[in-house]
Amino acid sequence: QIGWNRAVTVEVHSSPVLDEAGSALEEPPQQGAFSVSLELEDLQPRLLGVALDSTEERNLMIVGIFDGIIKKFNDKFPRQAVKKFDKISAVNGKAGTSNEMRRMMVSAIADETLELLQLTLRRPTEHEIRLERPGALGLQVNYTDLLGGVLISKVVSDGLVDRWNQQQKAAGAAGSSRIKVGDRIIALNGDELKGDDLLERLKNDQELVLTVLHY
Repeated sequence: QIGWNRAVTVEVHSSPVLDEAGSALEEPPQQGAFSVSLELEDLQPRLLGVALDSTEERNLMIVGIFDGIIKKFNDKFPRQAVKKFDKISAVNGKAGTSNEMRRMMVSAIADETLELLQLTLRRPTEHEIRLERPGALGLQVNYTDLLGGVLISKVVSDGLVDRWNQQQKAAGAAGSSRIKVGDRIIALNGDELKGDDLLERLKNDQELVLTVLHY
């Protein structure tokens, strides 16, 4: 268990968004890691205002944004807004398991001596692939009951997805066009679905247009 240090200091920059090296950004990258500094002092009650998917052991994926600290930040800095499907990988510079990061955020928000909460985030790229049966999809996945889609834990040899990957490789396509372990399928044929519903459709639909997030 990670203890919370009440003496945490978060450096304030001219922009509330920083790159991995700590330099200010006018807006987050289209894909990759960045951090945001969220103001805490004027909001009562202090609520982060997000739904978080904890399928991954060491990341929390944002699957919904509601009234709270993050929405207030987005309203104030629309160009730097935190988005659905961004993943939280550290809290005030501290990484941990998904449960540990949840506890760190709760502790920080409850600590009225803190004025800022800094989150390190990773933004995905989104792409679509089209597959047609017959054949097994050839994926092993993990998921929760939230709208975070399914997390790919294994690509099985000679399934539809593996064949797609081999075709992309043979055609010289960029590596990001292939489906990899750690990618997320968030929608099927344009429908965002919860894990159980998505898995059932992945097993049975004959035409498959997968919306995939690559981090």
